[in-house]
Amino acid sequence: MGFSLPSTFGNIEINPHATPQEILALTMHPGIGVFDDYRSIITNTKALAEQAAMEKATLALASHNGLVLGYAVLRPPLPGERWREMPILRELFCEVARGCRGMGIVETLLKCLHHKPEQEELILYLVGYSWHWDLTGTNKSLQEYRQGLIRLVGGLGYKEYPTNDPNIGLRAENLFMARLGSRLDTAQRRAFSRLLFGIADNW
Repeated sequence: MGFSLPSTFGNIEINPHATPQEILALTMHPGIGVFDDYRSIITNTKALAEQAAMEKATLALASHNGLVLGYAVLRPPLPGERWREMPILRELFCEVARGCRGMGIVETLLKCLHHKPEQEELILYLVGYSWHWDLTGTNKSLQEYRQGLIRLVGGLGYKEYPTNDPNIGLRAENLFMARLGSRLDTAQRRAFSRLLFGIADNW
């Protein structure tokens, strides 16, 4: 069931588990898209709806007057990624439109996705690629944005982990963070530690 988040321009509608049909009925806010200095991870509602349609994915959505203001997604790793080797991994990513930040939207969306009992048997992770960071819109340096991201998900139990993943290694500012569920056994934790450096167990 959805709820409203008060803001300076009216109530923002929060949908904790948006369906593809609900997403396609909306329009993407112009503050989410392709700009001269950065590119959003998702740039249109069709691509966003495809995320919601993925098996075992959950998408929390913020909207106002028919516009998508922000979203947060937990989904299984994509085919071809090393993280796909462990079925218990789920990737987190999120964005809030330019002009709509600082209103508690992203924090609210992240709360919708976390603190579920079944997540104690999963590993949730976030990959921070600096080319998706809106430094102009936030007026932050790379390191300031990076630290803000760490604080944002650190409060949800995510911690930084070293990895030799080649995409993450393209820039020093990139980061990998993960939250290991409390009910993981020793073998699962060791397998994750090996996977960070490209050593896949036979699951």
